[in-house]
Amino acid sequence: EQQTDEPSLCTKEHKYFIGFRGRPRLPFPEFRSYFDAIAKRSKWTRNRLKIKFLGHQPFGTTALPAENQTTDSYYQLLTRCAFFLCPRGDNLYSYRLAEALSAGAIPVIYADGWVLPFTKTLVDWNDIAVLIRQEEVNQTLDILKALYKNKSIDNNGNHITNNHNPKDRICEMRRKGQEFYQNFVRNSTGRVNGIVRTMNARLAGDVSTFQAVPGG
Repeated sequence: EQQTDEPSLCTKEHKYFIGFRGRPRLPFPEFRSYFDAIAKRSKWTRNRLKIKFLGHQPFGTTALPAENQTTDSYYQLLTRCAFFLCPRGDNLYSYRLAEALSAGAIPVIYADGWVLPFTKTLVDWNDIAVLIRQEEVNQTLDILKALYKNKSIDNNGNHITNNHNPKDRICEMRRKGQEFYQNFVRNSTGRVNGIVRTMNARLAGDVSTFQAVPGG
């Protein structure tokens, strides 16, 4: 499997701020509406967002020509993005989550109420991903820009300045995400290891809760 080496996560400037490629599903139509709209905003937006909506195709067929269905082209997109969008489909889970983590991109998850794997003692999802309520999809750009500019947004929509270098924070999120992928997502051995460690922690009295995407 391909893997982004750790130094490149921090020393190479990513080409795109946000990336996505795929076919948004009907349970979440607001996703496409929002990104269709912001793609028309400004030159910065057009240059820094790499959003590709695939045309509707019957189930089981490819939406891109065969010559574009290469692992490298899609993987290169993943490695060139700071954030990669992972909206829910027919189910809450999206395979893009694992793909983004494998490439060192920060997943942006929209899947209200989806209970993410493993307890908080094994992985704090806020350290490796951005969790956004589906009803707040139209705030995505503001949320990610605030994160990148060393700010966060409180429950009242106010921007709060944080005491750390934003590039270091982004690098750390990408590094932790890829490390988590290698240890607990990449293969069945890692996934089983994660499940067993979670069960053992619970049996030992660990009371940390499983994390869920907000909005459920």
